[in-house]
Amino acid sequence: MLVRGLEHEHATGRAPLPRGIQVCKDAEEPGQDKLVAAELAARMKQSAATQFEGNLYVEGFSAEESAHSLFLQLTDLFTSSVGRQLNTSGDRRQPKDRFADYLLSKLGVEISAQPSESLGDMAVHIVL
Repeated sequence: MLVRGLEHEHATGRAPLPRGIQVCKDAEEPGQDKLVAAELAARMKQSAATQFEGNLYVEGFSAEESAHSLFLQLTDLFTSSVGRQLNTSGDRRQPKDRFADYLLSKLGVEISAQPSESLGDMAVHIVL
C-alpha cells in the first residue's frame, strides 16, 4: 500500500521524488513491533532500489505509543472514521457513525467505494 501511494503521489506531482520516507505506527507489542518495522523497512528499501530507481530514501520505521503522540491519535480518528463510512451499512446512527460523518465533513473528505476487478475486491477513492 505504501508503494502504491508513493507511486501515485509522485505521478500526480503532489510529492515528487526524490524524497525520504519515515513511517511510525501505533505501538502494540514491543517484540512484534520491532519485527514488523524491520520487515517493512527492508521491503521499502527493496522497492526504493528497484521501483523508484534509488530516488526514495528509507529513513526510519518505528512504533510509538499513541497516548504520547497527537499525530497518531489524529491519524487513528481519521482512519477509523473512513473505515466506519466504508464498512458500516444500514442504519448509521451510532455515536461512532455520527462522529465519523462529522469529522470527515469538517475535513471536507468525500469517500466513494466501488468494486474493482483490477485492484482486488474494492477500490476506494478519497478526495481531500
